[in-house]
Amino acid sequence: MADIKFVKSDPNLKVPVIEERKWKISFILLLILSLIFFLYFIGILLYSGLSYFQLVWLAASFLTLLAAVYQSKNHKKEKQAKWLTILVVVCVSVFLSCFLFIEGLILSGFANKNFQNLDYVIVLGAKLKESGPSLILKQRLDYAIEYLGLNPETVVIVSGGKGNDEPLSEAEGMKDYLISVGKIEEARIILEKESSSTYENLLNSAEFVDEGSTVGIISSNFHVFRAVKIAEELEYKNVVSMPAPSDRFLLPTNLLREFLAILKDLLSGNLSLFS
Repeated sequence: MADIKFVKSDPNLKVPVIEERKWKISFILLLILSLIFFLYFIGILLYSGLSYFQLVWLAASFLTLLAAVYQSKNHKKEKQAKWLTILVVVCVSVFLSCFLFIEGLILSGFANKNFQNLDYVIVLGAKLKESGPSLILKQRLDYAIEYLGLNPETVVIVSGGKGNDEPLSEAEGMKDYLISVGKIEEARIILEKESSSTYENLLNSAEFVDEGSTVGIISSNFHVFRAVKIAEELEYKNVVSMPAPSDRFLLPTNLLREFLAILKDLLSGNLSLFS
């Protein structure tokens, strides 16, 4: 009878198989992510039309696809620059940590508290079309109309200048909407029609606010956190956020835009996250 030899398996033989599986999983995930970015870009294009910022999703789709292709061509190389891999992982980790932290702060502004009998509410402007307020501006104004109807002593400041592609100032368009749709008395409406940014909205509106007054800032839910922080930096004493609802489909792009806007305002000294 022939001798039977038992050969001890080498655990190192499993390593290439495991590495191959890891590569395939990460490659597929990158392709799926690229497809999601591309489909969201197409969805925005069909849903609300193209704007320059929306191209970021097309760029993200291309870069993710490029990463997948690069990985597929280089995953079998035995010697790769480990320092480069570590650097990429560290940079991505730091970015994601900052991104998630700031997005958490933005989402904290979504909470709608019931503030009654404020002295003033400031409605921040947005795109004004020939046909009237854009959807995002209409949402803010409808929120203001509801509040002003329940709090008849509150004065409203509508804030927004005239863009190059707008028929008149955003403040004037907001005033017309409040009067015609909301039946708000003209005497309760103050116009601030010189501003072109959130910082200017609040800086210029402060001139109409009596010292010590309570102020509510009405803007889209993804925007009010930054607006209140800017107001606090401008030394508004009794300011609260009043988040109007926003379009859910466009929320990812609005949250991304707001993240970048917060970084810009931080670098400009317009706000402080920990004040």
